[in-house]
Amino acid sequence: MSGATVNGQPWGEYRPWGDGTPSHDQINSGALTPLSRQRGYCLCLHPFSDMIDMTGLTCKWCDQPMTEQYITDEAKTARAEAIKSAFPELAKP
Repeated sequence: MSGATVNGQPWGEYRPWGDGTPSHDQINSGALTPLSRQRGYCLCLHPFSDMIDMTGLTCKWCDQPMTEQYITDEAKTARAEAIKSAFPELAKP
C-alpha cells in the first residue's frame, strides 16, 4: 500500500513493538501469510483495515481473498497465536 506511513516510516517497514522486533511486512510474510493460505482467506495486517472495508479484494502478501472473517474474534485470536508462534520473543511471559 504505497503512501501509507506510521510515524513517518513506510507502513510495511514500521515495527509496531519497537526497534529490533519484526516489521509489518515481516509479520505478514513470516506468520500471517502461511496461516491465511491454510485457512483460504486473508489474515494479514493491512493499513487502514480498521477503517476501510476491503472485502472482495485480494491480499498482496498471501494472494487470498479478503473477507468479513478478517474482523471476527476468531481471526484476531488466530493472528495473535500465529505471531506469537513465529516470533516467540513477542509473547508476554
